[in-house]
Amino acid sequence: MSIRLIKDVDGNSTGVFISMEDWARLVEKHEGLKDLVPAEAVAAARKRAITQALHENEDAMFKYFD
Repeated sequence: MSIRLIKDVDGNSTGVFISMEDWARLVEKHEGLKDLVPAEAVAAARKRAITQALHENEDAMFKYFD
């Protein structure tokens, strides 16, 4: 399993990324994981993080694009 840390614009660790394939294997092994975080909550949190970064620093948006 490959795990990557997600960092904010200041370099602080804010989350963990795992691939969809690894997530599927974890959910198969531990069925309750899928119910811990609804997909809508994940999408809303992602939108809030991007919006906050944009408000804090206009140049921050370029960190989300290659």
